[in-house]
Amino acid sequence: LPNYDAKSDALKTIYKQTGLNDEQINKLSDAIPKKDYLLLKGQKAAFFNLMMSEDELRLLSFSGDHVKAKVDELFKYYGHGFYQCKE
Repeated sequence: LPNYDAKSDALKTIYKQTGLNDEQINKLSDAIPKKDYLLLKGQKAAFFNLMMSEDELRLLSFSGDHVKAKVDELFKYYGHGFYQCKE
């Protein structure tokens, strides 16, 4: 996940221990939260941008059982466009 402090001495050491190189650490520090991500699989790494709308990002940030009930209610009422509802 993006981290503006990734280049700090303390965090850079931790990131290097997890196998990231300097270029990847620099990209993490410049990445945009909730949009840019780093996928690591074995020795391969790929940065990607989810390119989601503000509504889609808001939907993904929902958490907790009380929110799930509200999402279920909105989906039942509005169908597949429920996340565009402004309540």
